[in-house]
Amino acid sequence: MFERWIVALSVALLGCSGGGGGGGVAGSGGTDGGGGGTGGGGASGTIGEYCSSTCARVHECDNSRDTQTCAAQCNNQNAALGPKYRPEYLQFLTSCFLGKDCVTVLAGSAVDDCSKQATAALAPSSAGLAFCDSYEQSTLNCSKQFDKATCLGTVKFFSDATLLAAQACTSKGCSAVDSCVDASFGIPLSISVIPSSCTDTCTYSSDGTCDDGGPGASYSLCALGTDCTDCGPR
Repeated sequence: MFERWIVALSVALLGCSGGGGGGGVAGSGGTDGGGGGTGGGGASGTIGEYCSSTCARVHECDNSRDTQTCAAQCNNQNAALGPKYRPEYLQFLTSCFLGKDCVTVLAGSAVDDCSKQATAALAPSSAGLAFCDSYEQSTLNCSKQFDKATCLGTVKFFSDATLLAAQACTSKGCSAVDSCVDASFGIPLSISVIPSSCTDTCTYSSDGTCDDGGPGASYSLCALGTDCTDCGPR
């Protein structure tokens, strides 16, 4: 799912806000951590706002962490993917992070926790729904399988402009669609796959014994992929 790449957004920030360092926790008597931040209701939903606001919160919690350095690292780390994200997603992350206590912020777990909350809170936009519909049809026309649930769960984090660019890819030839879509998002979606070979045309299919000679087969009486019920997809 998206977790394998979406938290790339937090890599630089986690490096800045992780445990360690000599500064004390601002507004507290040590490592207990201060209360939650002031919230991010006014966040603009840009990667720049995300980086500056969250890094300022890190500095509030540990004044040895330099806000400018943290923000620069965060912006550099997310220069490619950051502008592709949906403003509502970045607003959610910013607001959520600013509401975390200092113990959570300095432990480096705030962004991961907020990303999980965003997953549950956000729904696909109309542009996201349209993209997945178009991508599904294109994929089926190319005799591939399509995981629509994964598509919808992934694209809800991206801006309409990114989705429209990706949707334009779905009119390309079968050999070009997936690479164009992946390039538009900046990450491999892995939701369009060539189906596995799996039939039951073997004379000995469905007899409780795998006979196609592949991995785990008991016998080599049939062609690979022709004893699907007994051997599974190949």
